[in-house]
Amino acid sequence: MTEATSLASDLDLLRGTSIASLVRAKIEDEIISGQRQGGDHVTEQELTSKFGISRGPVREALRALEGQGLLEQKKNKGWFVKVLNQHEVACVFEMRAILDNGLAALLVSKRTSRSWEEGLKSLKRQVSDMDEAIRSNDTASYAKNNQAFHDTLLGMAGNDHLARTYRNLMGQLASHVANSLTLDDAMKISNAEHVDMIDAISEADERRLRQIFASHRVETLNRMTQVSNQSGES
Repeated sequence: MTEATSLASDLDLLRGTSIASLVRAKIEDEIISGQRQGGDHVTEQELTSKFGISRGPVREALRALEGQGLLEQKKNKGWFVKVLNQHEVACVFEMRAILDNGLAALLVSKRTSRSWEEGLKSLKRQVSDMDEAIRSNDTASYAKNNQAFHDTLLGMAGNDHLARTYRNLMGQLASHVANSLTLDDAMKISNAEHVDMIDAISEADERRLRQIFASHRVETLNRMTQVSNQSGES
């Protein structure tokens, strides 16, 4: 199935969803999964040909991705997958620490809701899917399910403003995170922490959940730093 055919199928299934939204989602998936690396050039011509659509929806999708922090536009050069410098990465993780503490509190306080129970089931399925990705050494699949896991956490918290801010913030790190998952045992360590998160949420242990979130941040940042250092040496 070609990308254009795939997009047409999506349109049939998701009536009322704009073509630009579908294109945005597909490019976002490619960045999160590591198919598009930080610094990669993303051209309108490539996307119009790939999806078989006009430039209008493509430009709208690119602007939306810029708003999410996934792309940046360089004058007279076009669109590129965003790469953060060391200071910018540190700032993102400082903000993530603040948001994680609020997220932990909300996840514990909302634990009696029906949507929370459904969310917990989704988390367990996603962990299982990530285990399968680990067994097959499929970093792209792991990265997609990792994103889904964190999206589920945000949904369970029940705060749209927090979710929007968190997703936009983490979008800026998407290509960095995907690269870091290629390191030895990175996926195993990451998913073990996901299991710990589920346990802490189930037990309504906010303090432990905050600690696990903190460890998860440190592990992610350390892996990203290691990849960055290796790239600098090559």
